[in-house]
Amino acid sequence: MSMFFIKKIFNKLKKKNYPIKSSSSDFKSTVDQLIKKYKPKQIIETGSYKGLGSTLVFAKTKKPVISIECNKDYAMKARRNLKNYNNVIILNAHSLKKKDLIKFINNYKYKYPKNIAREVDDKFFYKYKNEINVDSDFEDALFFLINNNKRQIVFLDSAGGVGYLEFKTFMKLSKKNLNNKILILDDVMHIKHYRSVKELKNMGYKPKIINNRFAYLSFIN
Repeated sequence: MSMFFIKKIFNKLKKKNYPIKSSSSDFKSTVDQLIKKYKPKQIIETGSYKGLGSTLVFAKTKKPVISIECNKDYAMKARRNLKNYNNVIILNAHSLKKKDLIKFINNYKYKYPKNIAREVDDKFFYKYKNEINVDSDFEDALFFLINNNKRQIVFLDSAGGVGYLEFKTFMKLSKKNLNNKILILDDVMHIKHYRSVKELKNMGYKPKIINNRFAYLSFIN
C-alpha cells in the first residue's frame, strides 16, 4: 500500500473527527479523572479484543477489571497479553444472550445519518453477526455483572451492531443500582453508540463527548 494511499485514508478519517485509537491519551486521561473523582470499586468492560486497547488502560488503573470477550481466540490472547495484571479477569462470554444479539442484528431497521461511520452494509450486517455468532463459555454476562449497587465504571465496546442493545440493557438497571454507575460509550460517531448518546440526550441527560470518539456519563449524585 503506497504512502499516498495511507495518507488519503488518514485524512478522510481526520475530516470525520474520528480518532483511530480509543486508548489514546484523551481516553486514559478521562478514565484517570473519573476514577479520581468517583472512586469506583470495579470496572466492567464489553469487548476485550486482544486486551491491548481500553482493557490495558483499565488494567493500569490497578482497579479490579472484568472484561467480556465472546471470541475465544481473542479472549485467550487478551489473557496472555495481560498476564502480568492480577487485577484483570478476561471472560470468554457473550454480554447478552447470543440468540438475542443475532435477532437484534437481523431485525435492525434504524436509519443513521450519512456521516455516521460503519464497516458493513446497513441492511445485512454480515461482519457484526459473524463477530457474535461464535461459541463462548457462557452468555448474558453483562447484566449479571452490573445488576448490583457497587460503584462501577461500565464501558460498552462490543461489536458495532449490538452496542445499542447493550446500552438498553444497562438502562434497565434499577434507579438504586444505576445511581452507582459511570457509563462510558466508545464509538459515538459510529453505528455502535450514536443512537445510545442520542437517546441519553432525549432522556434529559448530558453525556460528555470527547473528540467525537467516546462519551461518558456519571449517574452518581
